[in-house]
Amino acid sequence: MQDLPDSLGKWLRQMRRQGFEVRLRHHGLHELEQHLDRSSNRLSLALLALGLYIASALLMPLDIPPQVVGMPLPALIALGFALWITLRLLGGISRSGRL
Repeated sequence: MQDLPDSLGKWLRQMRRQGFEVRLRHHGLHELEQHLDRSSNRLSLALLALGLYIASALLMPLDIPPQVVGMPLPALIALGFALWITLRLLGGISRSGRL
């Protein structure tokens, strides 16, 4: 016990001169990265589909030629693309088995 302050002082001086290294092992970090990547991709596609649905809804009441079945063609194209993205998202979610 009497040598403890001296030993601690030597150890601290050695640490200052040489530095020290801490090694960490992350278990499951790769799986977390994959999960976050998949989730961010789904979120990005969902936001894109949402924007297309809103754009389509805003274009519907306008009298923009050409019209198909009384609706502007650009609105129908945006709606079709949004629906396609939505179906791809639902397919990917159902294939993974997790919501």
